[in-house]
Amino acid sequence: MPSGMLRGQRGLTPLQERFIKSGFEALDDQETIELLLSLVLPHRKCRKLAKECLERFKNLRGFLTASP
Repeated sequence: MPSGMLRGQRGLTPLQERFIKSGFEALDDQETIELLLSLVLPHRKCRKLAKECLERFKNLRGFLTASP
């Protein structure tokens, strides 16, 4: 299932490759946020933004349940 989300994309990042191989279990909260951001902001480096989100929302649950 995870590979279908990224099908057709070229030049996957190591983070995306690890997700395809092992799923979310292989990623920590910051890496999961980075992966999600990279799917909606494909041409942007998302590591710094993911770190800032984690600092603001404290964890993945806080990030996913935040109000817009």
